[in-house]
Amino acid sequence: MTANRKALTYNVGVIQSEPDSKIHVDCQDAFEKGERQSGEVYYLSPPAKAKAAVKAVCIFDGFQGWNLIQRRINGTTSFNQSYHKYHIGFGDMRNEYWIGLLGMRFLSLTNKFLTVHLESHDGEWRTANYSNFYIDGYVQNYTAHIEGYSGDAGDALLATDNSINGQQFSAYDKDNDASDDENCAAKYQGGFWYNNCSSSSINGPYQSNGTIQRPGLGMTWTPWKGPWYSLKTVYILLGR
Repeated sequence: MTANRKALTYNVGVIQSEPDSKIHVDCQDAFEKGERQSGEVYYLSPPAKAKAAVKAVCIFDGFQGWNLIQRRINGTTSFNQSYHKYHIGFGDMRNEYWIGLLGMRFLSLTNKFLTVHLESHDGEWRTANYSNFYIDGYVQNYTAHIEGYSGDAGDALLATDNSINGQQFSAYDKDNDASDDENCAAKYQGGFWYNNCSSSSINGPYQSNGTIQRPGLGMTWTPWKGPWYSLKTVYILLGR
């Protein structure tokens, strides 16, 4: 059951008309229908978006399908992007990319298990899982709702002083964070659900050797490596 690969392109975003290719509800639906080409781009059309499709990379682990929301691996894509770019998505789906808040919103209606995979520069992997995650729509500035941490990376997204729960999404040109003094997205050079400001900056600048010039200015996950260490690899995935 292989989709028509000629119809698939690698630019990111939501297609406002039905593409000439097989459509699945999400990556789990693709898995259940026999798709096994992990890392490929698929057209997904969640029930709430019946006449459009989200382009997403599906990761199949042998047990289920995961919707790849974000991938940081080498610094080839800048994540210091405008709010509009975070809304529609950006990057190269074969490499580094952000799926877009619009597509993420639709997928999170049915895929509420969020998992963040983190790799250090010495090859150690850690994971942070959240059992219930979804985001509101554009009018609410894609407010995040999250709970139920488990894993071995430490909980950066529900940290007491910097929880993203109930926070609107911010970019350098749209400051929706809870800080009275700073534009956190401009400070950390990447869009995110900043509170005051954050215990995670996984959309911050990529640093090839892990060294950063000031706290948080990198791909950081503070509970694991602290604010002075920039990670090598980050994946964000949504699943059922």
